[in-house]
Amino acid sequence: MMKRGLSWRVAVRWLWVAAAAWAVYGLLLYGHARHPPTALDGAPATQPKTRKELCMVISTVDRPGARYLLQSTASILEGLSEKQLKKSQLLIVNTDDRNTSAEYRADLELLRRTPGVEMIEGSPHVPTADEARADPFVQWLSKERDDYVFTLNQCRSRNPKYILLFEDDVWAADHWYSRLLPNLHKLEAADAQLGSDSATSEWAFVKLYMAVQYDEYDLYLHARDVVFFVSYGVAWGLVAIAAYVVFLVVAHSRRVSAGDRHGHGQVGVWSRAEVKAIVMRDWNTLVCAFIVANVVAAALVAPICISKQSFNLTRKPEGIWPTISRSCAQAQLFKAGPLLDRTMECVMANDYRVTKHGVDLLVSDCARKVGGTVYENIPHLFQHIGIHSSSSVKRKQQDHHAWIPHMSVYFEEGIDAPAHKSLMDFVNSLPDEELLNS
Repeated sequence: MMKRGLSWRVAVRWLWVAAAAWAVYGLLLYGHARHPPTALDGAPATQPKTRKELCMVISTVDRPGARYLLQSTASILEGLSEKQLKKSQLLIVNTDDRNTSAEYRADLELLRRTPGVEMIEGSPHVPTADEARADPFVQWLSKERDDYVFTLNQCRSRNPKYILLFEDDVWAADHWYSRLLPNLHKLEAADAQLGSDSATSEWAFVKLYMAVQYDEYDLYLHARDVVFFVSYGVAWGLVAIAAYVVFLVVAHSRRVSAGDRHGHGQVGVWSRAEVKAIVMRDWNTLVCAFIVANVVAAALVAPICISKQSFNLTRKPEGIWPTISRSCAQAQLFKAGPLLDRTMECVMANDYRVTKHGVDLLVSDCARKVGGTVYENIPHLFQHIGIHSSSSVKRKQQDHHAWIPHMSVYFEEGIDAPAHKSLMDFVNSLPDEELLNS
């Protein structure tokens, strides 16, 4: 029998050590996805004195374990140049102010003090008598729709040229607005060429974020996340090997001690040769276990990333394209005008007892119903950073929100999301309030 063969005893021993190491690593990975570091500070903001070209609005609600608003706000504002900041305004609507925790209120208060940001509390949702008697999902859909329309109306009342609606768990690409402007100019040029009286000249809105699901799971990783996964996985694998070697040395030391008490051997008589012999005796087990625990794990992640990137590269070239997609309201750009008014009227007229569609599907359907065209921007300029769905009721009713907690980190081809940067640094780099509001 070969003494250096794969030992079942050694394999079981290794698996216990590796399992403990990967349990700790899993917690780190979870924390990495859930809590990107951020900070926020700034001087009190004043109301804008002139009409803005772009009104951005974030609809938010306090939900357990999902505090992404600071990160979202930071990435959105960082994507605007100083000149673009002057022409823009950001509204944040807390649509459920009655159920807001002290921690979340602290986040909102920090944002309230940021130049160019206006905070709006509450959404006046009044369910109809029929909706009040309906099942919880219908009630939730009704509240979602009313919050959506109320949020959009906050920008519509300010009469900007464009309205950009975000959910509170998105991360913006670097220089996202500058990358979007050329495509907006194409749309405006097409409108001018077709003529203002032509029904086909109106575009409803542009989707700036879309998620393509593989096997109904939301696990798309950026190259940076792959590096994180592999590097930390390898590191923990090495820690596990080191822990196992220490275990072997300690176990052997105990045997030496026991032998000395019985008159066999000497306590503490160690040499490098003996330690090397212990490691070499189980080297094949260590190598095999390391490959299983790290290389295999990385190999499982790689196809997801490769297929995602290849799909984006071959699906559509960069530009702006009509889309038949009905989903994903993470980031949408609207053109203020009669078409948006008709779209919102259609949305408010929906009877959820008959059509139980989320507001993102409803808006897409209504926009097309009233004669608009829905576009998507390639590359997509926003990603989803949330690991919690917005509602337990929604998760029960919609399959693609059922995997919780899901580490959904969406990146489209062309996104170079900045490293997690302190929002305090960004706020401190802003121009004076007078410049922002001039």
